[in-house]
Amino acid sequence: MLGAAGETVLPFGDVLRRHRLAAALSQEALAERAGLSGRAIADLERGVHQFPYPDTLRRVADALGLSGEEPHAFTEAGTRTKPDETAAVARQHAVLPLPTTSQLRRSRPGACRARGGVGESAYADAVRARWRR
Repeated sequence: MLGAAGETVLPFGDVLRRHRLAAALSQEALAERAGLSGRAIADLERGVHQFPYPDTLRRVADALGLSGEEPHAFTEAGTRTKPDETAAVARQHAVLPLPTTSQLRRSRPGACRARGGVGESAYADAVRARWRR
């Protein structure tokens, strides 16, 4: 994975595993110290949960005994970053034309497939509104 400045960024699970091994802790021992289940730590390391809850991050960082800048870097690795503003701006200009009434009669109402996050729900709502006219 690459970060915003093009540097290599490790997935949170790898960061957690490195800190746990550096602290010479097993998954179970870390889980006990953090007040979590062993399964939760294993899932975090495997990437099942890439962005844990802030409370979970704090508890694991405390259990690892991180100090100095380490807790901040650890928390940052497990925090979802906001989408790039340029992506949102680009998306505003990608407006799909609504189908005509004759096109609607030939298609299934509500059939809208697209990659997640491109506005298919808003598009489908607009099509349904036109269909009802």
